[in-house]
Amino acid sequence: MKINIGPGVGLSASEIAQAYVFQEWVDSLHSTWRGEVTINAIDQWKGEIYAIQMTVAREDNPWPVPITLRSETVDVLTVITDGNQQWLVFTEQYRDAAGGMVVSNVAGGRKRTETIEETASHELEEELGLEGIRKKFSVKLTSLLPAPVLASPGMINERTHMLQATIGVASRHITAFLNELRNKRTGVKEEGERIRLHVVPAHNVWPFITERRNLDAKTLLSLGYAGILGSE
Repeated sequence: MKINIGPGVGLSASEIAQAYVFQEWVDSLHSTWRGEVTINAIDQWKGEIYAIQMTVAREDNPWPVPITLRSETVDVLTVITDGNQQWLVFTEQYRDAAGGMVVSNVAGGRKRTETIEETASHELEEELGLEGIRKKFSVKLTSLLPAPVLASPGMINERTHMLQATIGVASRHITAFLNELRNKRTGVKEEGERIRLHVVPAHNVWPFITERRNLDAKTLLSLGYAGILGSE
């Protein structure tokens, strides 16, 4: 495979070839794949490349295709229960691609050294603003699907692991806990995150999501697989 470097990228072809997200993509290609790529831009965080924007010119396709490579992500449907009732916690933050505020589950990118469960745990801590959540509460992490999903495979190779986090809170503490989360502002500021939390009773989830102008489709998918939509 020939790797062309576009202006302003600042890395060599060999450095791009060694990047974890690029290696993952190359490993996924069929053995008969032939062509070349042009690297247009990269995104780095703490020295690690986590996204690559590039144009792919496949030998059997006359039209070059712009795509983005990104590291794996997690999407965590967050359910709070006191043993009798359930509440869902959603995040809301501005997304440039959508041109407005987007409602979604807790989510984030997986670091190469992390397991899926470790990524899910630290994203819960960051986006709920609850440090050491798994030490303070009963948190059960389960996979909603046996394999990650592709959200928009025509443009991005991002594979998302769909999970559910069930947080058990004693009945005597549930009201205070829910009040702490309602409209709470969280997020990692140095990463540009400005998150507002929504706490929704499970039986009111459908009215809540249908009122949203911008809803992450993975959120709807997770609610369906968790059996929450239509349960009331």
